[in-house]
Amino acid sequence: MKPEDRYPGLEHKGATLSAFAVAIDVFILSLKSGELVRFTPDDPKKFRQWLEAHQVRDADKKQGQDTAAALKSTRRRRLF
Repeated sequence: MKPEDRYPGLEHKGATLSAFAVAIDVFILSLKSGELVRFTPDDPKKFRQWLEAHQVRDADKKQGQDTAAALKSTRRRRLF
């Protein structure tokens, strides 16, 4: 099933989005034009699924590893 082009309340189509980052349910969206847009969805989990269905890159993930995991491993190495 093909995802909807637009998410309710968001004025941009999925195809115009390049990447996203999340902080406390606020999504920072990077458009392919280079513009940054802040968006607070009604349902963050559902919105993330919509972004993933449109293959929008999660800026917090690096080569299959999320930022939190990368920071933990970096901190451990520095402490020991």
